[in-house]
Amino acid sequence: MALVPSYLGYFLYRTVTTGPFSSLRAYIGTVLACVIAVEAGAILVPIQAALSGVLAVPFSTFLITMVGVHFLVGLIEGLVTVAVLGYLQQVRPDIVIDSLPGKVRLSRKAVLITLAVFTIITGAGISLLASDLPDGLEWSYAERPDQPEFKAAVSNKDPRIVAVDNFQSKYSLMPDYSIRTPVSAKAAQQETKISPGWTSFAGVAGSAVTMAVIWLAAWFLRKNKPSET
Repeated sequence: MALVPSYLGYFLYRTVTTGPFSSLRAYIGTVLACVIAVEAGAILVPIQAALSGVLAVPFSTFLITMVGVHFLVGLIEGLVTVAVLGYLQQVRPDIVIDSLPGKVRLSRKAVLITLAVFTIITGAGISLLASDLPDGLEWSYAERPDQPEFKAAVSNKDPRIVAVDNFQSKYSLMPDYSIRTPVSAKAAQQETKISPGWTSFAGVAGSAVTMAVIWLAAWFLRKNKPSET
């Protein structure tokens, strides 16, 4: 199911941008693709939760919450993507697929440097402004003072699920976007404050790892692409 949003977003983008390249169509297709892809992923979460039976929350309430929250997420992601495409269209139109003819204003190296700077600013700085309120999924199993009978827990007695959960809890590199430190049982029960510095580092490191994976995937695909006759 994880591939459904990606393929759905790509199909929608290609459908909207079919024909001679148009910046307007590309931008509209980008926003729609992001919104629909994110919403598709959000819709699949309640469906999977309902099928697994691990969440004690009404399906309709869970679904409406996920769709509403992730509509804003998809819209913002679409606008950010449009901003990146617009920037590349202005400074290096030759590296944008099906781009309009334009003047090359920056070298490829300069473009990569500026994108890296923007990534650091976003990951290290703007990420600190993110809300600490629970998202749609976290809300579905959060404590509810007005519903004392509601069980604020996700449970699954499958030993494989338990083993994976224990492994992740023990070996995850940066739990809760912070450095891993041993804590006592008493300290574990207390609310800990996440260091802004480690949160910024997690944002930058995550962006770097993501870009490295994308670069390696693109390199592998180019290497194995049949040569044109």
